[in-house]
Amino acid sequence: MKLTDTDTPRRPVILDAIHIFGLSGIAIAYPIFLFLRTNPAYLVVNEVPASQLRSIILFVSVLGPVAIVFANLVVRSISTRVYSVSHMVSVAGLVGLGFLPLFSRFESLPVWFIFLLCAVVTVLFMREYWTNPFIHWCLCVLLPIAIWLPIQFANDVNIRQILNPETVEDISLQPAGDDPLPPIVMIVYDEFPLIDLLDADGEIDAKRFPNFGALRDQSVWYANATTVHDQTLKSVPSMLTGRYPEEGTILPLPENYPESLFNLLRGYYDLHTFEPVTNLSDTFAAPEGAGITHLLMVVSDLAIFYTRSLLPEPAADNWLPLENGIWGGFLERMPERRKEDSKRTMSQWLRDKNGSDEILHRWASTKKYIAEMGTHSASTFHFFHVTIPHHPYDYLPSGQRYTFEISPDVDNVHTVRLKREAHILQAGLADTMLGEFRAELERLGRWDDALVVLVADHGEGYSAEANNRILTPENLGYIGFIPLFIKYPGQESGERDDTNVQTIDIAPTVLDALKLQNLPDMDGRSLVDKNAAIPDVKTFISHSGNGYRVEKDSYTIRREAARMETKSFFALDDLLSDLFNYGPGTQYLGKSFESLKPVALRYQVGVFDLKKFETVNLEAKRRPHLIKGQILNAADLDLGNCVVVVCVNGTARAVTRPFLSKIGQPSFHKVLPEGIFKASNEIELLLLPATTL
Repeated sequence: MKLTDTDTPRRPVILDAIHIFGLSGIAIAYPIFLFLRTNPAYLVVNEVPASQLRSIILFVSVLGPVAIVFANLVVRSISTRVYSVSHMVSVAGLVGLGFLPLFSRFESLPVWFIFLLCAVVTVLFMREYWTNPFIHWCLCVLLPIAIWLPIQFANDVNIRQILNPETVEDISLQPAGDDPLPPIVMIVYDEFPLIDLLDADGEIDAKRFPNFGALRDQSVWYANATTVHDQTLKSVPSMLTGRYPEEGTILPLPENYPESLFNLLRGYYDLHTFEPVTNLSDTFAAPEGAGITHLLMVVSDLAIFYTRSLLPEPAADNWLPLENGIWGGFLERMPERRKEDSKRTMSQWLRDKNGSDEILHRWASTKKYIAEMGTHSASTFHFFHVTIPHHPYDYLPSGQRYTFEISPDVDNVHTVRLKREAHILQAGLADTMLGEFRAELERLGRWDDALVVLVADHGEGYSAEANNRILTPENLGYIGFIPLFIKYPGQESGERDDTNVQTIDIAPTVLDALKLQNLPDMDGRSLVDKNAAIPDVKTFISHSGNGYRVEKDSYTIRREAARMETKSFFALDDLLSDLFNYGPGTQYLGKSFESLKPVALRYQVGVFDLKKFETVNLEAKRRPHLIKGQILNAADLDLGNCVVVVCVNGTARAVTRPFLSKIGQPSFHKVLPEGIFKASNEIELLLLPATTL
């Protein structure tokens, strides 16, 4: 018998529309609102203005389900039977999206089984939906929830600040005299432990970091400086306000920190700021030239996060991998789409907004910022926060880019070691950046008179067993102690200060050095005030929510233990060690392949993708510097007593320790030094004894 329109079930259209709105709210709006509400920093970092956020709320809550209902009504005007099918398909899709995240929590199950299970449950639900009127009325209860979700989201304390930004009033300070105020330059590095900079004796290592060494000789090095928080969104506002971080999620916006250095000095200084993570220097506004392309970038980010929320985490990481350390624009930054010369719309927007690949290329953004300094008057507060040496790792000390990756068969112990080796190279880039800043200030004739503050927001740990970003008293030596140098106006000689210093001391010190009066109350002390009380303990708060107070005896022990471990890791007692090569085997560096060949161990060393090193494009934006491979047929090899030596064009240029992969295969992984390649190269590898030549 042929089915006609009169054979299809009759339901009120308004009831169908209520179902679409209710299910859409639970399956789509709720996950997106939850992400934004629990990650409000995403909105700050990507400068999402109130108008765009309102558009997102409107689309997710209203326009999306309206579009589904309207499309189904168009179908209904043609055929009620086809309308029933289209409506059922719409409901089934939303029901499936609602169930999938629940089943995805069982990460141990195969992905195909999770999808199958979700499909089966959806089909069973739709059977009841088709035949059971009670289900229809039950689903109506979802409508009030769907209406309540955007209201709750818009009234969240952080979201409300973005939707209704407040105007920050200027604070009037009084100079103590008639002397002109000096230029201010504040450089904030990210994820930079102090121990990276120290030599075997615990001093600044001028050999590996010559520009930090030069700064030490003309500034005060606060050798016992520590952060007060292990998260950038808390630590940077604290150093700019001189106050300990407050509890809870507080957006780094001017209205939340009205007494930051930016607002305190705004009446006396022009502001030249670069804030890739915070937005404390200005009122919250749309980025210049953003328009629809910026909205598309945000929408694509939300689509990626939403899709990832539906999937088991392993599948999400495999299908939609996100690069650590990146705060937005994920579609353009996925590993297979990281081409700098891309002509896609969102990449073009990044170039229009920043004049360069500002987020993709941290070295290029630094050079751009330095070039802008000369366009500002001497009465300028230059604030530059760069996510270096913070991961992702893809820079050599010169700023040359390379591709850093670790094979999945490397266990966690060696993964941490290899990342640490890449981290120190980006610490070398931090030194290069410092040299560029100083050279430009000297060219402008402003270095001698400038007040220069160099600091890091927090450090990083290197344990294979612990979370290396959560600050505790045990890892204070790695995550808590950070570089802090202050060159005061007119200072000519260096000084070391070993008193207890914290990053909350920076703001009161800057204001005191400028001899400003009528200062607001701050938790920190002025480091130039000889009468200021020096605290007996270090106080800090962790991202875990725990607060700690650590006595001097304890934090001194932690600092020294971290220093000694770092001294051993980088073999700092070895005069041959540098940023690229350290540890066993450095005695082979610089020797010829022919002289080393007779003492080589009789094992074959294989290299993955050797051809990319044999022919190198010296003009490429990214060059091959990471060499990986295996030692073949070496089940009986004592890995602790041998090293892999990489010879380039007949000379030993790099040495590294081999390690066992998860499957028991002797392997190696080494970032090769800069300046060793020609257009055509001969690459030869040897396995040599670790301590015998």
